Amino acid sequence: MNNGYDATFGVDYFPNGDMKLVDAIQLNGQPFFFHSIAAYLNSIFLDGYRYTTTEVVNLVRSAGSAYRDSVKNQLAAANEAGSCPLGGGPATKP
Repeated sequence: MNNGYDATFGVDYFPNGDMKLVDAIQLNGQPFFFHSIAAYLNSIFLDGYRYTTTEVVNLVRSAGSAYRDSVKNQLAAANEAGSCPLGGGPATKP
């Protein structure tokens, strides 16, 4: 989680300096970052996750500012579709 968000996704959302994933996932009022990072990790670690890692990265790259809510909603639906492998309910909840 020490990798930068922009470097991980190949975007430039933090022009004043890349933000670490661990910091970006905690941004209040920014569910796009939460769900994109959760989707990225789910695509790596959860068997049967709806998207591959490449698909998650491409969705984030395509989001820009105009489609950010739409992409966030797609990723949120995928993140919340299954059970968390650590126990509990859906895989992610901000």
